[in-house]
Amino acid sequence: MFTRDKYKLLGPVRTVTSSFSELEVDGETIVEVRTHPAGYLLFDFNGKLLEEASPDREMMEDVYRDVYIYDADTNLIKREEYDRDGRHKSKAVFHTDDEGNLVVEQYYRLPDGAFKLGSRSIEGKSTINFDVDGKVIESVGGLQFPKTTTEFSETQTEYGKIIEERRYNDTHDLTLRIVTRYDRHGNELEYSTYDHELDGEMYIKQEYEYEFDPAGNWTTQTVFRWVVGWGPFRLVPYTRTRRTIEYF
Repeated sequence: MFTRDKYKLLGPVRTVTSSFSELEVDGETIVEVRTHPAGYLLFDFNGKLLEEASPDREMMEDVYRDVYIYDADTNLIKREEYDRDGRHKSKAVFHTDDEGNLVVEQYYRLPDGAFKLGSRSIEGKSTINFDVDGKVIESVGGLQFPKTTTEFSETQTEYGKIIEERRYNDTHDLTLRIVTRYDRHGNELEYSTYDHELDGEMYIKQEYEYEFDPAGNWTTQTVFRWVVGWGPFRLVPYTRTRRTIEYF
């Protein structure tokens, strides 16, 4: 589940430390601006994730650091979640049901230190949310979003693979198409979206360039975005992520 393979890392990687920058163009020079820390990963020798620090997760969930805990059979059983000040904020408990589905139970911490069940999810199937009294929260009123259906297809190429995602509305009309191209190691090379509610034309396209270390892991990822406007597409540098990788 949470392993080096999930992060597309090659070889006996121990840690990955990264930083993230936005890019601007000054004449013919690409300048890195507004640099932010982008994360930290720690793996054991067998490739299982032990610890993760994620500023993105902190922005969304007030969780900065995750610690992963495994049983004697190396099965993931718990993820402890901490804020930047080291306070234990919440936890996720993992197990499989009788049908072999992964079940994730998410708990949050009360002021008295006790943990309360907030949700239970069956991966890829359903999620149940609970209130403070442990009762199931029913969805009542609110915005009604149109029903959508998503289909995926995968094509192998001599360079890697192409995955196409197609989204349909409730009358099964194609509304959006997303095409993503990857290299042999699963690194993203190109991402394009086509709006079929309008004219089916491409309206977002990103291209990725990499620098690699001797083990084959990328150490620099630069993202270029094709900007649509009057006249031809323009390829604009968008973001850059730098990674320092430590091996066993």
